[in-house]
Amino acid sequence: MAHCFLHVGFPKTGTTALQQAVFGARDAGRDNGLHVPDGIHNRHRWLQVVEARPKNANLARVLGVSDCEEQQRRAHAFIAEAGRVDASIDRVFLTEETLALADTRDLTTLYRLVADRFDGVTVLICFRRHMEYVRSTYNQRVKATNYTRPFEDYLDKFGSDLLGYSECLERFHTVFGKANVRCLTYDPDPWRGSNATILRLIGLPHVAGEEERGRNPSVSTLALETKRLFNTALCRSQTLHGGKDNPPDHKNMMKLIAALEASGALGGTTAPDPPPNPDLATTRHQAEWDRDWAYIESEAALQVA
Repeated sequence: MAHCFLHVGFPKTGTTALQQAVFGARDAGRDNGLHVPDGIHNRHRWLQVVEARPKNANLARVLGVSDCEEQQRRAHAFIAEAGRVDASIDRVFLTEETLALADTRDLTTLYRLVADRFDGVTVLICFRRHMEYVRSTYNQRVKATNYTRPFEDYLDKFGSDLLGYSECLERFHTVFGKANVRCLTYDPDPWRGSNATILRLIGLPHVAGEEERGRNPSVSTLALETKRLFNTALCRSQTLHGGKDNPPDHKNMMKLIAALEASGALGGTTAPDPPPNPDLATTRHQAEWDRDWAYIESEAALQVA
């Protein structure tokens, strides 16, 4: 039986880049004793439905299965198949970043299934500073949807309970056992950062640096604020004409804004309000977040020592 490395997120910690790098090196990994099962968009989405409970409609579309019990059956079959490897394989890598947000019931079922199929499991979980996480989720929402609210409003909706990293880590300690959970703090350095550490742990050290190509492109504050203002106009237009949102439109819009910025055309743009400075944003939960982060850093430091 092989050992399972279970990568569970947290979202916004370079997960897309890591997954792209690992899936891109599947053949090399297999030659080195690492098996990466087939995924959906470089993720093992079946791990989200190990319990027969209703999930969001988008997940059902991605899986191509709407019935909860059938989703559960296929999820269990997926894990069983993942553990069915030949003697040349001693490690299996599973990845689904939303598992960091799963509740105890889902995690307990997942642990039972994995424990039955592998000779051991190591949970890999990475955390990002709270404010950086909120900024990143806000940026993605503005870039990819019609979201129109300024960053300060978005930040205000976050309560400390929505980003309780300590509670999240403790759930994994309780279900999987503290000795089986590897806690990391997010570091984007392609050679020495958190993803590079994970790649070394699973036996793909030569891929470190390659994952840089899979990172979501960064945008300037000015470009983001321009997109937000476009979103406002777009929402008004859709309201008037009864149109529906079209995700590719947002991607094309960001390309247009990037081209305008590169040409200097945005340099003279005067918005109703100046572009926000995320570094000046504050939250009433900052003290709680600081305590939460101190705990995560102490746990990560213990495992590095």
